[in-house]
Amino acid sequence: LVIGATRSARLALGITSEGLAKGLLAADILGDPARAREDLDDAERSVLQRAMARTGGNVSAAAQSLGISRATLHRKLARFSIRRPH
Repeated sequence: LVIGATRSARLALGITSEGLAKGLLAADILGDPARAREDLDDAERSVLQRAMARTGGNVSAAAQSLGISRATLHRKLARFSIRRPH
């Protein structure tokens, strides 16, 4: 969270006094929003892969450990092209 910046930083990054008063996310100022989405996708993919590995490919057990339904887990596995080990 950015709560302050020097004058030159405010000018270079286009930060306004109003923005500073509210507090700005550093990732929004410094990072690429598309990259943030990729990071989130990578994190979600990793969580799904670990859950599936811990349960030996048991979708019901993996879904229960993640606190989601089996249908939701199946959708997420398809979205990330994760295949169950047979």
